[in-house]
Amino acid sequence: MKSEDELHRERRRGWLLVGILAPPIVVGLMMLKFITTHHLVPTGSMIPTVHPRDRVFVYRFAYAFGETPKVGDVVAFRDGALFLFRVVAGPGDTLELRDNVVLLNGKPQREPYKILTPDIPSVRSFGPVTVPAGHYFLMGDNRDNANDSRFRGFISEEQIVGRMIDVLHVGRCE
Repeated sequence: MKSEDELHRERRRGWLLVGILAPPIVVGLMMLKFITTHHLVPTGSMIPTVHPRDRVFVYRFAYAFGETPKVGDVVAFRDGALFLFRVVAGPGDTLELRDNVVLLNGKPQREPYKILTPDIPSVRSFGPVTVPAGHYFLMGDNRDNANDSRFRGFISEEQIVGRMIDVLHVGRCE
């Protein structure tokens, strides 16, 4: 049988352990809730970067302190529901799509992430257009299967929720 002194020391050790572990756990949960957000991806518009049923983590404050979305960022935005697309052009940029090649300010862009499905009817050429101030042109990586800015129009800065920072691939190995 343990003495009263031993029981008291064990209780103190237990509370010390709680005091050490609780703060990082609470901070981690707060970060998940307030700094980042996570969403289940319902469509294949961002294949191969993100697949249906993947979970994406979005950093809410990516653009809160004077930062602005950059070409190549994958951003989440609200347009009724939440959507995820890649920034292809920003405010003041001139954009043209010519036979599936993005021309940004007259220069062809290298887009190793994009996939094309020629048998699906899609917008393969348009422009040139100039992106208005405070707006962005967003496109899905799965170009022929994305309801992106080619159909929705420009996305305002206010609609952008944050930048994708990680993907949890659900039900597939990589």
